[in-house]
Amino acid sequence: MESASGANGKQVWLRHGVMIVVGIGIAIAVGEYLGPEVLELKDWIASQGSKGPIIFLLLFVLLSSIFVPDTVFAVIAGALFGILAGTLLMFIGGVLAAMLNFYLARTLFRKQVRSFLTRHPRFLVVEQAAEHEGLRLLVLLRLIPLNPATVSYLLGTTSVRFSLFLIASVGLIPGFFVEVYFGYLLNHVSSANTTDSFDVAHMAVTIIGFILCVGTLVYLIVVARRALAEIPINSQK
Repeated sequence: MESASGANGKQVWLRHGVMIVVGIGIAIAVGEYLGPEVLELKDWIASQGSKGPIIFLLLFVLLSSIFVPDTVFAVIAGALFGILAGTLLMFIGGVLAAMLNFYLARTLFRKQVRSFLTRHPRFLVVEQAAEHEGLRLLVLLRLIPLNPATVSYLLGTTSVRFSLFLIASVGLIPGFFVEVYFGYLLNHVSSANTTDSFDVAHMAVTIIGFILCVGTLVYLIVVARRALAEIPINSQK
């Protein structure tokens, strides 16, 4: 039994590791395809000076609410503002977007979200579990790789208390941190290729740090998925 469990554990780690590596590869490919547009947006935000962070937040909140991937903004944040400041901006924007999505789902778009749930019954499990498990489940939902806007819209139609929903936003931090780090790393590599000075040691530390962060994120995702799988769901709702 233990050997089987260990093998299953290794498979889970390998699967999530491969998913993240593939995700990074897709991000690079998308970056190559959308590179000019993303660079134009990045340069335009940078040209706004002290208004840049505010404009970045507004764009992030509005566009992520219509399901533009947050990774695009995280890459820009990492390139423009660095790892820590970029993560802080992403978290602030993520919380503001979550509040907006939650409010819209409870008011204007409640009927549309309920219709979506009817067509996609697998998401009803999320709704039911959130109503019964409270803060623990809400944090776990933020740790696993689900689109944050989708989760916020879905939870907005449930009886989940807004205060718990807001507190659970801390679960966004690990994913945002890795995405921002990825943007910082891409910008660092790009800068190194266009300048004469190249600090090998700093580049090595940056890459190793990113690998460690990815490993930590994989661990958190594995733990969160296991915890979600152990939550009992009442099929009679």
